[in-house]
Amino acid sequence: FFTYHTLNFPDPSQELAFVSQQNMQLFLVWMWMQIMHFTPRYSFVSSSSQICGKLDAFTASGVMKCDDVEECDCASITLNDGILLNCDNERSCQNSDAFIYALDDFQVECAGLQSCQNSILTKSKTFTISCVGEEGKIKGIKCGGKYSCERLTFLTSAPCQFEKIECDDAYSCKNTAFYISSMASIGEFKCNGSNACDGCYVLALDDGKFFTCEEFAALFN
Repeated sequence: FFTYHTLNFPDPSQELAFVSQQNMQLFLVWMWMQIMHFTPRYSFVSSSSQICGKLDAFTASGVMKCDDVEECDCASITLNDGILLNCDNERSCQNSDAFIYALDDFQVECAGLQSCQNSILTKSKTFTISCVGEEGKIKGIKCGGKYSCERLTFLTSAPCQFEKIECDDAYSCKNTAFYISSMASIGEFKCNGSNACDGCYVLALDDGKFFTCEEFAALFN
């Protein structure tokens, strides 16, 4: 019922063995964490006070670009055969959930100020990435704007090989959560911006192993 896989790190001595489960089980674990109010260990002050009502539904295939101010905010996004999800402007994709079925070389780009940010203290917002390409290799996640991925949750629910996860601007991954499947591998993890990874953490869904993002990034140095 269980199979063992290794989350790939640059130094083989730092490899971590996790127990892999079926996709539905990963979702059940994640849902249980939400019910139990599993939250970051650090305090959080929202950079925005926007409250969403009913989420607008957006469905696209291949490339989805949210280029205007507040475009795709308060949304439920479904991207099939995904190549690119680009949230390029101020508060684009803010307070949104995304369900992404990613082809090889897919990338999430949160480039605008507070793009992809979750500013609602009482609700979790999640980008769920399932890799459906032939090789399962994707470019990864790039949080390039200030506060861009703040308090957002990323969840991998299928085997994914990430080339990079980058937190490039100030507070870009503040209190961000990365829930990583045991079958995922990551080539690089970067905390490049000022205070980019404050309160950010990486959690293994299968056994609850916990790293701050700064600890996790140090494994690649």
